[in-house]
Amino acid sequence: MKKCKLEKLLVSSIVSVAIFLSTSFAFAQNSAWSGQGISNFLTNGIEAPNVLKDEKYYYPITREEFTELVIGFYAKVSNINRDDIEVKENPFKDTTSLDVQRAYSLGIIQGISKDAFSPNDNITREQIATMVTRLLKLKGIDTETNYDLSYCKDKDEISEWALDSLSYFVENGIIKGVNISNSNLYIHPKSTATVEAVITILDRIAEKHNWLIKSKDLYINGFLVPNDTELILKEYGDDSLICTIEWEEITDIEKLKKDLIYILNSKEEIKDYNKINNFINRIIVKDIENELWKEKDEVYTNKYKIYVRKGGDSAWVYFMPI
Repeated sequence: MKKCKLEKLLVSSIVSVAIFLSTSFAFAQNSAWSGQGISNFLTNGIEAPNVLKDEKYYYPITREEFTELVIGFYAKVSNINRDDIEVKENPFKDTTSLDVQRAYSLGIIQGISKDAFSPNDNITREQIATMVTRLLKLKGIDTETNYDLSYCKDKDEISEWALDSLSYFVENGIIKGVNISNSNLYIHPKSTATVEAVITILDRIAEKHNWLIKSKDLYINGFLVPNDTELILKEYGDDSLICTIEWEEITDIEKLKKDLIYILNSKEEIKDYNKINNFINRIIVKDIENELWKEKDEVYTNKYKIYVRKGGDSAWVYFMPI
């Protein structure tokens, strides 16, 4: 496309391109607010293979999954091998998990009785706060606090044994309440937590103490999205992502192109650099004036069919399994 046409494209205030990425084949789904935390965990190589999985981020975490995640986190931030953690005799009859035994030996977790752990039960927000507080104390972090939670509307629902831990977590922004209105804050201490929520909690702690290297990307539904992109991200859910390009806001076309290529090639099932590069070029050099795009433009790559549907001054790029 000629320079004058590109300039016309950039100054147009009404033109946008919406990139719709669907990855239902991989069942990847997480909330935008957890994207940095998940990316940080993956970038730093925290080992929790049964928990750090695309299909699990959106679902409640079990007690056994929590121990795998928290032991992987503890080993990483302590610069030790999890196998070097001394394990006491397993008191629990309902699990043989080594990470449960490690967490028990470190004093991070306790059973629901003398010989039962209930590994498949979901974990609550107040239980998480209490267990992670024990981890912090192992790391020499002072968690004493006089913070008053009396302004929380559900303070009376907090178990006495969890009050100090939740107070510390709320005071330090590790666990955030839910604002129903300006005057009503709820902690929901008995509510369960998702895998992505626990990752976010641990990541906030790591950020506070500079324990992990911050990733340059967000992890959204199985895609890596650069933190400094000029693309506008919008949640769509169900393994999908919408990236909107507002042309008048774009200051670096080459950076935009690289970001799009990077995002699309970050998905292993889609990865095909040459085809994606050509496809993105067609997005970048679209001629608005002469309407050069067809109603439907498509390309096949590995297990996915990638196609564009154009509507007015917008276009949606779909990724669907073949």
